[in-house]
Amino acid sequence: MLNFKIYGTASNPKYGVLFHIYGLIFIILSSGIGTILPILLKNKSFFSVKSPLFNSLKMFGTGVIVTVAFVHMLSPADKMLSGDDAPEFFRENYDAFSGVFAVTGIIVAHGIQLLLKEFFKNQNKNHIHNEHNEYTSKTNIIVHNGSNSTESDSLLSSSGTVSYNYNTYSNNKDDYDEVNHEGCGHEALLLVSHKQMVSYLLEIGISLHSVLIGFAFGTNFDDDINYLLIALMIHQFFEGIALSTIFIEAKFKNMIAPILMVIFYSITMPLGGVGGLLIYSINSSNTTIMTSIQGILDSIAAGLLIYDSLVNILSHYTSSKHWDETGKYSKIVQIFSFYLGCVCMALIGIWA
Repeated sequence: MLNFKIYGTASNPKYGVLFHIYGLIFIILSSGIGTILPILLKNKSFFSVKSPLFNSLKMFGTGVIVTVAFVHMLSPADKMLSGDDAPEFFRENYDAFSGVFAVTGIIVAHGIQLLLKEFFKNQNKNHIHNEHNEYTSKTNIIVHNGSNSTESDSLLSSSGTVSYNYNTYSNNKDDYDEVNHEGCGHEALLLVSHKQMVSYLLEIGISLHSVLIGFAFGTNFDDDINYLLIALMIHQFFEGIALSTIFIEAKFKNMIAPILMVIFYSITMPLGGVGGLLIYSINSSNTTIMTSIQGILDSIAAGLLIYDSLVNILSHYTSSKHWDETGKYSKIVQIFSFYLGCVCMALIGIWA
């Protein structure tokens, strides 16, 4: 029988199921806003994905996520898995299980990313091979001989050499990425349908770890949960922005796919949170089981957040071409924003 504590527990009357319900609603809102904003503001320069304002906010949010993972999730999880309420195996046989489960979360996140990357790589090779064959067969070859030419829109050289009319393959130049005009253009072709497939795969990967983090939120009834909620809202907001920009680039012909993306992404973490609440309601009377579940999930979720923030956001962004082309002062502001996010959440830990 389900045993929900609506307004809190005996040990912690502040954060009961009602707080979690409100928290899940806020997570849905932050996820939805994050995915909708790029669609609404895609033509506004001040909030584009390359603007200093956007990237400074992203860096601040990344700092918040990193610190929450270490200070507000991993550290309490270590205390839970090594405290008096933990199973004897955790307390006496091995006292570093929180680190083990955090590494497990990192491995899971990295494994998902590698699988998706390999799948993308193989599909990309097949697309390049097939599209190059079809592309070659459909390309107009025009020999420029004096003033005679077969088509007025052909790309003709002044020396009477062979030229190719790339425009005959597709009437929509946006169907492809920018083409290298130095002889390897066909290798840069990427069909819109291929980008759409990548969009779906990316959403699946993001949703998997969102559900797991949601489980950790649903089973967490500690005082730190309010700061965890803030971090998860920031996490969902910026990850939603990243996912939405991928869908925008995929150029779906209708709005059904982006709308479904917004809905699906917005509810994945809350669904995990509901699952966590159900687990808590069933096992709340068994302190040992709940301590183990919460400690394990918090550790794994911390690993996921650490990997996602440091590798997929911070490292990926600071090693990108856009970062290299960013001005010195803009870089300083953005790096300072990251440090500020770390410091703010570390200081908040004093009162957690």
